[in-house]
Formats: sequence, structure tokens, C-alpha cells
Amino acid sequence: MKLIRLTTDSPEFDAVCRISEEAFPANERINLYDAFRAESTIDKHLLGIIDDEGTLCGFFMIILTDECGYGSYFAIEASRRGHGIGTKALKLILEYCGKRQFIIDFEAIDENAPNNEQRKRRRDLYLRNGFFPTGYFRHYMDCEFEVFSSHKNFDLDAFNRLIDSTRCEILDKDFLAAPYRKD
Repeated sequence: MKLIRLTTDSPEFDAVCRISEEAFPANERINLYDAFRAESTIDKHLLGIIDDEGTLCGFFMIILTDECGYGSYFAIEASRRGHGIGTKALKLILEYCGKRQFIIDFEAIDENAPNNEQRKRRRDLYLRNGFFPTGYFRHYMDCEFEVFSSHKNFDLDAFNRLIDSTRCEILDKDFLAAPYRKD
């Protein structure tokens, strides 16, 4: 398995959009075409996850700074979930980010959510793969997200600087929500 950097002109881009449609609820989706065609001052990468047969089976959308990486979208094609692809992809993304702290947020567990079992499985995936709960949450796109880090000592200031760096982007203003604690 490998990661490849994609653009809107890549032959795999339509498949990424299809995977995004099936993986994320409408309120959590962004228009990937617009996000990657827009002029940008931030270092954002669309990474295709390519299996051993050379087929796209998922993607990551990440934002990088000198201090950290933020995985704003991570999805595996529905028919391929539960086969270890996510675990292998997480290892590759950590290599891709180097020594940077890698931060990811995902839908927080909510007993009232219709996809709560999926949320629990996603949280367990990160825990099994060496990620740490930070104790922080974010609320954007009408959903609460839990924040995990690849480093035990979460650098909140670095993450806030990364969020601030996206303020020039054409993104939903809610996406810029600052992390908060519940305690």
C-alpha cells in the first residue's frame, strides 16, 4: 500500500469524490474540487490511499505546518472497511508527516446519533493505532468532534496556529472552531 498526492486533475479524483459522498454525511462534506482548486497559502494535501493492486481505496485530506499535521478528512471505501486498510494508511500518514504531531478529529460518541456504532469503531481504530485522546473537542458543521493526537503531549498552541492559518481559506466559518474541554 502507498499514498500518492492527488490534484483535481488526477484520474483518481472522481473516485475520491465518490468515496467522500458515501463516507461523510451531507452536513460534514465540503466540495473537494473547490477546496483544491482555490488559491491557497496553506499547505494542504489530498492523498490517495492506493492498495497493492494499484487501486484507490481511500483518501486523506491533510493540512501541514512546520509543527503539526491535521487530518481534516480520512475515508476508506465502504466495501473495503474492516480489512486493515485504515490501520496501514494511518501508519503511512504518520511517516508522511515525519516528526510532526498529527492531529485528527472525528465525530464524538453520541448515544443519540444514528451512526454511534460507527463513531465508536472509528475512535477504537485511533486508539489501537497509538493515537491519544487530547481531552479536547470541536464543534463545527453541526456536529461535535473529538480531537486525538499522535503525540501523548498534545500541543494545543500549535493546533490553534494551524486552525488560524486556515482563516484565509474558502471554508465554512464553523470549521475554524477552537478546541474546547468539557471538564
